[in-house]
Amino acid sequence: MSDTETIIFLYRLKSGTGFMLSVNPLDSGPGGQLILATADTAELAQLWQLVFFPPTQACLLYNPFYNVYAAPSDMTQGAPIVLCSALDTTFSDTTTWQVQPAGSDAIRTPADTTLNMNALGTTWQAGTKIGLWSWGGGQPNETWTPQMEQMLGGFPAPLGTQQSRFR
Repeated sequence: MSDTETIIFLYRLKSGTGFMLSVNPLDSGPGGQLILATADTAELAQLWQLVFFPPTQACLLYNPFYNVYAAPSDMTQGAPIVLCSALDTTFSDTTTWQVQPAGSDAIRTPADTTLNMNALGTTWQAGTKIGLWSWGGGQPNETWTPQMEQMLGGFPAPLGTQQSRFR
C-alpha cells in the first residue's frame, strides 16, 4: 500500500436471525425503510461505514454507496428506521447509534437506550422491516454482530457529496 492510499473499514451488521441489515434496493432513497436481507458479499446495500461522533459517543450508520444514513423516524416504540440523505447529514443523539465492536449486542441510540434497532414482527426473513423496539432480553431479532470488511485503495466520498468514488 502506498502512502497516498486510504484504508476504509466497512461493516456488515448481521442480525441474530442470520440476515444482514440492508438498504432496501427497491426503496433506497430518503424515507426508505431498512430491511433484513440474505447475506451477499457482493451486495453494496449491506455495507455500512461507522462514522464516530464524539459528542454522543456513538456512530452514524452511513452507506457510502447509496449516500444515505440510517436514523429512526422518531423516538417511539415501533418507529421505522429510515434512510436520510447524506447531503443533509445531522449528527445528534437521535441519529447516531451505539454499536459494540465485538460480539452480538443491541444497537441503540444515545437518545433513548431503552429502544433498540430491531427486526420487527414475530417471524423474520429477508424483507423484514427494521424499527425501534424495547429490549426483549437478547432475542435473535434484536442482536447484531458487526462483521468488518476492509477496502484498500478505495475511498467513499465525504458525507454530503453526490457520489462515492473508488479507484
